[in-house]
Amino acid sequence: MLQPDNTKIHLAYIETSNGPWILIFGSMLSDFSPLVSLFDDFSSGKKQYCELHNESYIIPHDNIEVIMRSLSSRKILSDLQQKKSDSLIFEWCCSIEIWEDCMEKTAYLADAPDSGHQYVFAQAISETLVVVSRGEYSEDIHLLL
Repeated sequence: MLQPDNTKIHLAYIETSNGPWILIFGSMLSDFSPLVSLFDDFSSGKKQYCELHNESYIIPHDNIEVIMRSLSSRKILSDLQQKKSDSLIFEWCCSIEIWEDCMEKTAYLADAPDSGHQYVFAQAISETLVVVSRGEYSEDIHLLL
């Protein structure tokens, strides 16, 4: 029997009492450094586009797809849209400043000695939150909700 890979990061969509979440989560053993690097590449302008669900360090659940794009605007902007109401395909667009904030919050979480989470995306125009969590949820969390 194969043992789970505790170093990978999971990607799931869950409905909570606070509304829908895109949850990016892993165990205390999970390596969050590739995610930190991805956010850093977006914040530095090195990267403009990414399909997060296809990254080698990500385990997507329930056919979720998250397409990340960098906005060219100099304003502090971000947006998260569900592409179709009956699908789990999301487009997450942010300015460099917002990607930098995502990188800093995720780096803090990755280096923290204890479990925890960070809200890396919360916007008045989108009801869906993006939450990065380390050591708080098991890979079966999406099955319980």
